[in-house]
Amino acid sequence: MTKIRAEHLARKACVYVRQSTFDQVQNNRESRLRQYGLADRARNLGWPDVSVIDDDLGRSGSGVHRPGFERLLAALCSGEVPHGFLRQHEAMAFTQLLARQRRSEIQVAVANKGQRT
Repeated sequence: MTKIRAEHLARKACVYVRQSTFDQVQNNRESRLRQYGLADRARNLGWPDVSVIDDDLGRSGSGVHRPGFERLLAALCSGEVPHGFLRQHEAMAFTQLLARQRRSEIQVAVANKGQRT
């Protein structure tokens, strides 16, 4: 039995891509490619409508305005995008935030579990 059902695939999925520093953006191409590859993974799982938010490349996760994070959070909370594909530590932050807002219907998939991204 699969956890992905037709009603999931009928809705939009979103991939959030971020690297914390400009140096990572310049010198860690493999990580960025793996993150962008999550869009292909979502399509291979059956989502026909997958968007990528990469506004936060080169932005730290602490104390810095991240418009991409805010855009994804708004899309998840509004129900526009009920499925997010994120790196493990980004997914943990979203899961905690969504739990505080009692938004258990939103699905956040952890990508590259156990791998550095």
